[in-house]
Amino acid sequence: MTLKSFVSRVESSYNLEEMVREIDVLLRILQEEGPHSPSFSGHLVRIQLLHSRILALKDERTLH
Repeated sequence: MTLKSFVSRVESSYNLEEMVREIDVLLRILQEEGPHSPSFSGHLVRIQLLHSRILALKDERTLH
């Protein structure tokens, strides 16, 4: 999945549990591959995007 399609999918998602599971998977991959993996920074970007979306949804739910 390209980063652009990943961003689109995350921005339209409202399923917090699914996003947390996805972060868990990405963290496991990072641990297995290590920091010298060519995909390391891409995985970090995906984790940051998911984290930001989770916080935004949390804020939305707090406001309502």
